[in-house]
Amino acid sequence: RCLDWRPWVLEILKPKKRTLDLKQIQREINGSRKVRVKGLRKAGKAEVRQVKQLQPDKSYRVLVETEGEINEKILQRLKRLKNIQQRTPLRVAKRRADLVRRRKVKELRWKLISKRRFELVLRAEAGLYIKELVTGDEGRTNPSVSGLLGMKAKPLKLDVIKIWL
Repeated sequence: RCLDWRPWVLEILKPKKRTLDLKQIQREINGSRKVRVKGLRKAGKAEVRQVKQLQPDKSYRVLVETEGEINEKILQRLKRLKNIQQRTPLRVAKRRADLVRRRKVKELRWKLISKRRFELVLRAEAGLYIKELVTGDEGRTNPSVSGLLGMKAKPLKLDVIKIWL
């Protein structure tokens, strides 16, 4: 889930209608309760280019479950989660170039919830795949939460809590 707002653009190719009631469209979108939009308006080419080029950091909250038991001492290993090398994740490999991306985790904190669960809150550079940061993606992400803890870990819940524009 994304709990913060972000600018976005929608391009309509070969529209059947050239005039749009943007307020009505906004009401219909917001009526779905799956997403909320505000301030719909037409955008010029320069704005579209600007939005497409944005690369903001994002902050995430992840509920993580581990295969084995954890404690505060084990979680201290996560302090090494800073400079990440991440090969294109398997789940998106069909539609993305197979590259190794270097990204930074800029802030990190955690809260132990139970013997096998903890909440991870982090701020990361744009383009870091967070699910794979947790799982390790079969060795394609290093370091990873799983790798540092020495056991399998999986994200149960993932929220974008802030987009740093």
